[in-house]
Amino acid sequence: MPRFEEFDEATCERMEHGLIVAACDEFGVQMLDAELVGHSMNAVYRVTGARDGERREYAFRISDPARYSTAEIEAECRWIGAINRETCVTSPEPARTSDGRHVVEIALPGLPIPRRCALFAWLRGEQIDEPQPEHMRRLGAMTAELHNHADTYSPAEGIGRSHVDWPRMLARFVRGDLSVTWEGHAAAAATEDQRQVFMDAASRLTQAIGEIPVDRDYGLIHADLHLHNVLYQDGEPRPIDFDDCLLASYMTDLATTLWYFRTDEQYPALRQACIAGYEARRDLPADWQRQVSVFTTARYFSMLDWVLGWPREDHMWSGSQAVSRYAERLRLYLDSPD
Repeated sequence: MPRFEEFDEATCERMEHGLIVAACDEFGVQMLDAELVGHSMNAVYRVTGARDGERREYAFRISDPARYSTAEIEAECRWIGAINRETCVTSPEPARTSDGRHVVEIALPGLPIPRRCALFAWLRGEQIDEPQPEHMRRLGAMTAELHNHADTYSPAEGIGRSHVDWPRMLARFVRGDLSVTWEGHAAAAATEDQRQVFMDAASRLTQAIGEIPVDRDYGLIHADLHLHNVLYQDGEPRPIDFDDCLLASYMTDLATTLWYFRTDEQYPALRQACIAGYEARRDLPADWQRQVSVFTTARYFSMLDWVLGWPREDHMWSGSQAVSRYAERLRLYLDSPD
């Protein structure tokens, strides 16, 4: 975890401050101030710095060293830059060093593993916690623009991001493996009944995903397009945090967005608006409803996999409660017709 779980809070802050100063120097930026915005898999700071005689604001990201390689983060940054140049979508522009790198690796005394750091222009906008249909319509249209771009995106360096591997991720749940890395947590993460639900649902879902074609409506996607990763400026959505981008079925993006509103009383209207916005910019697959349903269910397992890998049970919220909620929703999936 990028917040250096083995250190106390004061040491974390000292380490991160050292990383920011050293990395900003490589980007030709004099760090003036830094404020922690948040940390989950990565740590993100809002940095005020001076570059070319001008005061500017940046988003500074310290990546989890266990997740993506330097080459993969470079590929992420290349795609963001291409989106900004070649589409009407605005995303945080990645900075470059004088020799053209988007990513710098910084080692500090006392830090066991060097950290990969990237710097992005600070993107203005606001997060919408309670969206209206118009927000979702515009988000659907923006998602379609990303997919239209992905259809023809073919950089000389190659895409540089992996293909989604649902069978590999689901395999642990098919086996009933719900082991956790939560510090000091001796109890099982799930009851035997919940474990059986996860096993049965993972088996059924593996087959369903295998039936979805990958020769069309498949390419580079954002892969984590929920509303905390979207800023609205003058009504237009601006995607941020492309950290998880990969090659997958395009409907995965729509399913991820809609997953977060599945229990909202406005869900039918929000879903309809999102789909209408998408369809206004891009044709939907003939089987889009089936795909969205399958990938919405798959989101429970990607979230479960993430929660089980937390360093502590309460790393973000209650992991135990999340496991119980996901089991209940997947029980409904098992009770539904194919």
